[in-house]
Amino acid sequence: TRIRINYWVRLTGPLEMSISPVLSTEVPSLLDIVCSRAASFANRTIDAPQQALLVAGVAIPSEGVREQGEFTVFSVQVTPADGAEPWTVIRRYQQFHQLYCTVQPASNHLVAVSFPRKRLRACVGKRLDHRRRGLEVWLSEVVREAQSREPAWMQPVCEFLEVKVRR
Repeated sequence: TRIRINYWVRLTGPLEMSISPVLSTEVPSLLDIVCSRAASFANRTIDAPQQALLVAGVAIPSEGVREQGEFTVFSVQVTPADGAEPWTVIRRYQQFHQLYCTVQPASNHLVAVSFPRKRLRACVGKRLDHRRRGLEVWLSEVVREAQSREPAWMQPVCEFLEVKVRR
């Protein structure tokens, strides 16, 4: 008895960071093939999906915190995972807070890392450095989670970090 197995390999989708979305997409079509409702070797044309560049790390150096008009801005250094040239994005605390509200981490997510809270008084000196370090740690964790366990976070994180999309 001979068994013929045909298979094809496709590119991963931009939000496929775990096997779960792949299985939920692929298993129904495999069942159709097994039940002879679809051909197993149909011609397939695949458009390469847009894929976000993975980020190796983010940093907010202390020298990257400065006053810009009446606001404090943070220079976020983004290091891509592919070894390409790092880039810097400038963000205000309010933009970090908007990202926090967008990703809405559950209470059991990022347990060891909390988002730095807003202060009623001006944030200067040691408080400002504490906020900078807190934002850096929080953002690093959000990037890690977006690229591993929380694919729904990828788009807002990529927009926040101005990550280029490649084909």
